[in-house]
Amino acid sequence: MDEQQEMTLHLSLDEIQVVFKALGFQPFHEVYEIIGKINAQVNEQLSQEPPPDHNHTSHP
Repeated sequence: MDEQQEMTLHLSLDEIQVVFKALGFQPFHEVYEIIGKINAQVNEQLSQEPPPDHNHTSHP
């Protein structure tokens, strides 16, 4: 398997926080690029989410 082959993972934000916590125990010079890639992808996906639809709020 090609070590540079990119994979797609589907994780919840809570699971991503667990990954970040685990990476935090590793030497920074070994994991900073991975942390950066995860951050960039999360931020990109969060910015693409549509804003909440306030037109369908329920009123008592």
